[in-house]
Amino acid sequence: PEEQGGGRTWASMIPSYSLVEIYLQRYPENPQPILVFLGLTDARQQSETYHRDGSLERSVTIAARELSCILIDQRTLYLPAPPSSLFHESTVQLSTVFSEEVQLLGMLAIDPELALVGADPATVIGRFVQMVTTGLETPYNPEGRPLLNLQLPFDPNLGRSPQLSDFLRYDLEKAKAALFDPGAQLPASSQFTLSDSSLWNLMDTFSDPAYQELFSETVDPSFGTGSVASSSEQAATAGYVEIIFRKKPFAGRINAQGELDMTREPTESQFARDFEDDPLNTFEITDEHVVGLELMQSPEGMANLYYVFPQVPDINGPDYRALFPPLVDNAAGSPSSVTRYGPRLIQHADYYFQNLDRDAARDLDRGRTRAKLLWSWYQFNPLFFRGHYTLRGNPLARVGRRMVHKGRGFGPHGAVGSREYYVTNVAHQMSFKDEVRFVTRIGVDRGWPLR
Repeated sequence: PEEQGGGRTWASMIPSYSLVEIYLQRYPENPQPILVFLGLTDARQQSETYHRDGSLERSVTIAARELSCILIDQRTLYLPAPPSSLFHESTVQLSTVFSEEVQLLGMLAIDPELALVGADPATVIGRFVQMVTTGLETPYNPEGRPLLNLQLPFDPNLGRSPQLSDFLRYDLEKAKAALFDPGAQLPASSQFTLSDSSLWNLMDTFSDPAYQELFSETVDPSFGTGSVASSSEQAATAGYVEIIFRKKPFAGRINAQGELDMTREPTESQFARDFEDDPLNTFEITDEHVVGLELMQSPEGMANLYYVFPQVPDINGPDYRALFPPLVDNAAGSPSSVTRYGPRLIQHADYYFQNLDRDAARDLDRGRTRAKLLWSWYQFNPLFFRGHYTLRGNPLARVGRRMVHKGRGFGPHGAVGSREYYVTNVAHQMSFKDEVRFVTRIGVDRGWPLR
């Protein structure tokens, strides 16, 4: 209806930061509704069109973003020391809004309890999430108060108002197991910290984009995609948003001995074997699911020179870049060979490259191994297919998943086979205007034939 009780419209009844759940399903493939979005409303727009016959057409558009948007909306001030009260009650009479307690909650300080030099980055991001959602006791916050404590409506199922920790989770053990290199260590905590930044960008400074992914995902535990136990006996919602921190799920990682391990043959999947073997990470389609597709192969972004060096240099030691030459891919038959394309450089200032023990030989080995890791991920880049698929609506499609298109001429010499892809973006669209129509548009990369 256009108006509710008291003459209010939908535009006025749904304020910003209202909790939203969106479920999608398609019969007969997915008869059970699947939670694909858990977030908060944002902007609201109302438009009216007056027709010549005197009729009025009114529409309301309400935007929403995944719950992790609160980490982007909330900006913080980097403080190198614990904050002290800006005002003293003995000299100035102010309301409790300006109390020292409230002042602390309006800012964030990176203290030694959060990000020690040489700390495991998965643990640091976990402590950051804990500090934001449930509170972390540190010298900067001795009472362990959560930095974000949203006032959400009372939930009769819980018998209380839900907390942010009911909806926003982080699986520390899974993140530790998904590090690209168990020897990864953080530099000085303030090395990458801006003086004014969103909470998400501040957390993102602990994630090296060359090796690791940091993103959020809506999880539906009833569908078996969850990995974090609920913080209460009965969750306020059927799902939650999980902060994911993992190595890129491509084949190849560094083992505990500091060596390149777990690479795959060209005739195999180019995803990590453990990622491929987990059925929750892959969804399959056939030609029957496809509405349209646009794919291409391109040398754009390919590389054949890989150069990794510490972002935080050792000011008391030799310049690392003067000791280590780049890794050059000049192998016979290599699809990225430097003799075929000329030099194409990937140069990376490594976030986690720490010279804590001042062992130059070990540093050289570490740099070579991490350069080889990048090579193992991108050596076939000119051969990968990338582009977009438009599918009949598919609620199983998720960013960061592996999609397998089965039963098409993807095999050698056009034989029937399959091709895998990495899903980079997903957009669902439903229309009810003339007829019900549900389509899913998917961005894909790293398309590779499977034999």
